[in-house]
Amino acid sequence: MEDQSITTAGVQKLYLGRDDADLIRGKRILLMDDVISTGGSLHAMETLVAKAGGTVAGRIAVLAEAPRLTAPTSSISSVCPSSTPTAR
Repeated sequence: MEDQSITTAGVQKLYLGRDDADLIRGKRILLMDDVISTGGSLHAMETLVAKAGGTVAGRIAVLAEAPRLTAPTSSISSVCPSSTPTAR
């Protein structure tokens, strides 16, 4: 799965090995990311979980970095109820 990152240079390639995919199959999975800028990494992880036969049960992130997130609402709704980040 590829994701165009704005925090690192270029395209990131996300992989899920067969052993990990086998562990995910049929399970409810919580996705965790350190920082959400566009929601692209979470979306890519959702796709990998679905391909492995798992179900995304929730999403969590430590920080929502961008003032306006551009990912589909379904990708970020449970992580960031507001598109406005909290002041540090």
